[in-house]
Amino acid sequence: MRVLWFSILVGLVLGIAVASSNRAMAQCAYYTGTTSADAIAIGRAVDEDLTFFGYPACLGQCSPCYSGSNCSTWVRTVRNYARVCRQTGATWTSTDLTSCTTSLSSSDSATLLGRQGDDVIGPHVGADQLCTATATHRNYVADFNAAFSFGLALQGEGGADHLYGSSNPDRLYSNWPDEGYSDADGADDLMCGFGGDDILRGDGDDSSSFEECMFGGTQVTSDQCDGEYGASGSATWDEHFACESASDAASYAIATRCSPHYSICTASQAPRILSGEG
Repeated sequence: MRVLWFSILVGLVLGIAVASSNRAMAQCAYYTGTTSADAIAIGRAVDEDLTFFGYPACLGQCSPCYSGSNCSTWVRTVRNYARVCRQTGATWTSTDLTSCTTSLSSSDSATLLGRQGDDVIGPHVGADQLCTATATHRNYVADFNAAFSFGLALQGEGGADHLYGSSNPDRLYSNWPDEGYSDADGADDLMCGFGGDDILRGDGDDSSSFEECMFGGTQVTSDQCDGEYGASGSATWDEHFACESASDAASYAIATRCSPHYSICTASQAPRILSGEG
């Protein structure tokens, strides 16, 4: 009987632990890019619609309704959910993530996957960015950090990727984390956590040919960086800076391939990646 009660107690504890873990990893959306080089930014959705008013209605035209007056105006609507704006070459696409809302907490996250190609992925910061438009409707992304509390799970997969975190707790993977391990992608990768207690994880590249540059962020005290996620690699080739917990990586040095990214990744927030600053 004592063994039975002990088994029940263990089951309850494990059940609570699993439930807590699931809450901590709650995912509001999973977005996948293309196999080309993508710039993927997530921000708050903002719409503008061309609205006609006055009498007569001008039959949908923007000519004056009457002397000295126009019959249309752009009406702005700020949504409570996130939007992804992707730039692939000259092609721009807009995708609403209606489950990723302003009511979510730091225990929630949105996953953005870059797939193949040299991708730049992160939050949109600063002034609104026009993403896509028609003659009567415009899709913008507004500043992510000012609107949301949920974190980002960014995955670079193949190619030389730049992953930028938000002001919230984020998880950045230079390659797809498959069953607790990230395969080598044969490219230099950059991961910058910025604000929040972040986890940065490199892939299986473990030689002088390719490096993982990991900048935890100077605003917090609990960043974790692993140069070769899921394996025990050399601490020589990958580099970390401002990571309170680090493995399989050396401390940042000035004269390395990581040095050109120092000023960007030690700033207060990510660069505007859709304008080509990343």
